[in-house]
Amino acid sequence: MKRVVERGNKSSLLKEYGLHNLVELLGRCPSNSICLSPGRALDEMPPALAEKRRWSFEAFCFKHLPTFGGLAPNCIHTTSVGKDSDYGYLDLDPVTQAFLAIPFTALLYLIIINNNFSGSPIQKFKEFLRRVSCDLDLLSAKEIEIAKYCFAESRAEAVETSQISKRLRENFLKTKKKKAVHTYSEALTVAFNGACDLTLINFVNVMQTEGLDSVQQDCWVATRDEKLFEFSKILHYLDLDGEAGKFAAATILPEHSNDEYWQQATHEQQSLGLSRMPHHLVREIDVFSYPEIAKAAISEVARVFYET
Repeated sequence: MKRVVERGNKSSLLKEYGLHNLVELLGRCPSNSICLSPGRALDEMPPALAEKRRWSFEAFCFKHLPTFGGLAPNCIHTTSVGKDSDYGYLDLDPVTQAFLAIPFTALLYLIIINNNFSGSPIQKFKEFLRRVSCDLDLLSAKEIEIAKYCFAESRAEAVETSQISKRLRENFLKTKKKKAVHTYSEALTVAFNGACDLTLINFVNVMQTEGLDSVQQDCWVATRDEKLFEFSKILHYLDLDGEAGKFAAATILPEHSNDEYWQQATHEQQSLGLSRMPHHLVREIDVFSYPEIAKAAISEVARVFYET
């Protein structure tokens, strides 16, 4: 939307930027039956940049989606001020840090193991399970499935698995320029961007469960982000007992059936999950304890990259 607005906000640009189908679909929706919520996307950005992008969003809607422009009557608008670059996890307020801490920390572990742990693919995956289980005291299906693909060896006969693994490595283990992570700042940036994307899935699940102003919602994510698109192929969430996303379901590709790595990785994950079940059922999770764990992981990243 930003690029369309910057180039004159012309309707002829919609197809070039892949927005024509979305605009056409939303244009056919009855008034007040659907709303656009860019808030989570803006939260990833430095505040000053987010303020600019918000105005781009409003300008785009005013021209191409006039029934979606303007502020919703029940929203709270605040002007974003602050940095316009070099923005990351440590710049967030305490509540947002707590909200992002689990995926951010898990993705830091992923980068640390990938860069600093010597071992076979299954040994690396088992080390990742150990870190999230012992240090985070939590098994998150999203990050575990990503690690499973990132540490898998590419095999010529496993075409689909190799393609997914390559795309996930590019997005969770490499910079935006598709280069390997070599510095402390690159590690934090890659983990922060990935955590924001994964948190979007959590946000949608919460909104679909809790509703908005006591009104049930049917939430969808519209994105051109390759991480989220590839992730949706390998893991999705199931509603149960009135809760959206209460259980996760992973996709098992036919290529995995005779692959020793995939069989062992799945076994390790399931065994650990079962062994932790009694602990999980009686524990109380304090989300505000996780930022300290995240900061410990940040310190570990500093040691890893400053020593190499």
